[in-house]
Amino acid sequence: MTNEASVSETARHLDLSRERVRQLEAERVIERLPSGKFDLDVTRLRYIRFLRERPTRTEKHDTLHEARTRLADLRYRKMANELVPFSEVLLLLEQITAWYVSVLEGLSGAIVQARADRVLREALRAWVFKTRTALADKFAEQRAALEKTGRATDVWEAKT
Repeated sequence: MTNEASVSETARHLDLSRERVRQLEAERVIERLPSGKFDLDVTRLRYIRFLRERPTRTEKHDTLHEARTRLADLRYRKMANELVPFSEVLLLLEQITAWYVSVLEGLSGAIVQARADRVLREALRAWVFKTRTALADKFAEQRAALEKTGRATDVWEAKT
């Protein structure tokens, strides 16, 4: 003897909507009897097997979860003042570079006050200029890399 039920009764039995019961039928998860009704016992078992066999998480779900986690982390870090705007980092680097260059340029003046010979002063002035130029070039290169990719390039190599 079968326990036949209509779409509404099957939906109530499985705690689903009638539309979902029709979807499951269209996906051939459950089937109607020749009478047009559903056998509740068979339908229930097929639906349970369907739930057990389907993957619980998809790659798309995992990607979405990771993105939401990252966004929540960024919001938290922003509220905790752990994040610094990129433009402020670049401004700070420019200020540090300007300070460093002014210190280097003052070095040749200190040598003048110490009455060092002219050859030494000129050699030092040339070294300061070369160092300052190399430093400015390297900062420009790093800034371009940061603006393009959001990451600095690998280890800096001194070329002085």
